[in-house]
Amino acid sequence: MTYNPLIPIGEDPPADQVNQIRQNFASLASVFSKTILGSVYNHTPFNNFNQGDHESIIFQKQSTDPGVTLNLDVLYAKDAVSATSTEPQLFVQIPKFVPNNKPNNPMQLTFNTVNTTGPVYQSFLPGGYLFFFGTVSDISLPITLVPTPSSIVIAIAQSNNGFAASVVIANPDKVKIFSGNETMPYTFSWMAIAKA
Repeated sequence: MTYNPLIPIGEDPPADQVNQIRQNFASLASVFSKTILGSVYNHTPFNNFNQGDHESIIFQKQSTDPGVTLNLDVLYAKDAVSATSTEPQLFVQIPKFVPNNKPNNPMQLTFNTVNTTGPVYQSFLPGGYLFFFGTVSDISLPITLVPTPSSIVIAIAQSNNGFAASVVIANPDKVKIFSGNETMPYTFSWMAIAKA
């Protein structure tokens, strides 16, 4: 028997549903918590430390935005298109956005890669944006952003010695730092925000 959330039936006395309640309770653990390849999904199993706590949660991928009903936020997974791939990502949709005449379009909360090895570091921002940053000493070459964004929204740089620095966005994936002291061995910190 599989778990039935409608048992016990409210109109019938529990004494008449003993077998159904026992079978339901026996199958509850397999529905409530599942271990696959050593990872716990949904909740911590009963009779374990932190029983019932949330673990890895499985979202079924949606093909369209489900929309908002009542006064609840909607958290769901669907494919997000970036300049380099189409991957399932986590989205949120809220009931209303202030001011009231603005639509409550879905907002992308995650991105499938984060680069923590450098020299070009990358993370994500809500709304389908990527955040790139790093430091460079040789500004004669452009900085290539990986993964390739569809467009760069903003890029800024600063010298470690206070020299003037400017940034030119060369392509959707390149930024070039300029300074009057580019031949000197100075380090420049830079950052860029781009659309995935």
